[in-house]
Amino acid sequence: MPAWVLRLGVPIWISDPHQRLYFVNELAEKVLGQRSQDCLGLPCFAVVGGRQSDGQTYCRRHCSLSSFAQGDQVLKPLRMAVCGPESAPRWLQVMIIPIEGPDGTWPWLVHCAQEVGRSHRIERYVEQIAARNRPARDPGLPRRCGALTRRQTEVLDHLARDLGLDRTAAELGIRRVTVRNHVQHILQKLAVHSIQEAVAIYLTQDLRQA
Repeated sequence: MPAWVLRLGVPIWISDPHQRLYFVNELAEKVLGQRSQDCLGLPCFAVVGGRQSDGQTYCRRHCSLSSFAQGDQVLKPLRMAVCGPESAPRWLQVMIIPIEGPDGTWPWLVHCAQEVGRSHRIERYVEQIAARNRPARDPGLPRRCGALTRRQTEVLDHLARDLGLDRTAAELGIRRVTVRNHVQHILQKLAVHSIQEAVAIYLTQDLRQA
């Protein structure tokens, strides 16, 4: 293992030319939601399971990144969501560095990750609003934000973390229909037409209980 890899203070996992996981550091264990001893030797795409913003699978068999590295093509940073067995999606910015493996084979891929969850959600929701030509801000926003109850703010916070209605209901100990009712009240109070717009306001305005 190259010494510089061990000195990097970011989540790191390394795959061999056959896409098998060879190394996973402690920070990556937390991000991936799995212990290194449980996933070493397994296909990296099966453990990481990264996906794109539109839900399409990014990590898959016959990874294009390995092909690019073999062809000496530039490997640009990528952004993807990973989700452990019992965790919510976590958005990562991943830099891939090809290296020669301990057995002399090429390329082994060093994945260096940085969490970008909040900034990614802000960008995604603001883009969705912009596509509808509807601004995320207006002069009456502060007054309406203060009208949210504590429970409504909790619901909005869970939805802002991409947990969905079912997961939000389970974590808050309420029924799914109750979450839907809270969502309707949130939309009315913020004078928006979708939960995406409400979440964008929550993330960009930093809503707090009045």
